Parts: sequence; structure tokens; C-alpha cells
Amino acid sequence: MLPSELLARKQFFFQCGEENTTERDVELLGDDCLLWASDFPHEATRTDLRALVKEFFDRRDLPPAAKNKIARANPKRFYAL
Repeated sequence: MLPSELLARKQFFFQCGEENTTERDVELLGDDCLLWASDFPHEATRTDLRALVKEFFDRRDLPPAAKNKIARANPKRFYAL
């Protein structure tokens, strides 16, 4: 299936907010279909989640609106909250 066909299905893509590819993912896919992937609560025992969230929102390579969508708006829409 072509990437354009996947996007036409309004499919979501999971990615980790701390990845180096996040900026490229936003450029290629847009910020409406990305979610911050998490293995919560499993990673909470080995990872400082507050530090990861702060690091994500402190990134300078992503616009504030994209960070908000990836970490807040898109997950709310995905889970129908």
C-alpha cells in the first residue's frame, strides 16, 4: 500500500517524542496523524517520564502546535476522550 493510501485512511502513526526522526515525520506525514508512543506504566519503572515530557516540549526543531498535537490533541482524538 502506498503511503498516500495509508494517510487517506486517516491512520495514526506512533512514534516516540524523543526520537531524532520526529521533525522529519512531521514534515513527511503532517502533525495530525502522529501520537507519542508509550509503554506506560512499564517504562515508568526505568525512565524519568517527567524528564522525557519536558525534553519533548523543550525541543526547538518542532513548532509548539505540532508538539501539542503529538502529545495531547491526537491521543485525545485517537482514544475518543
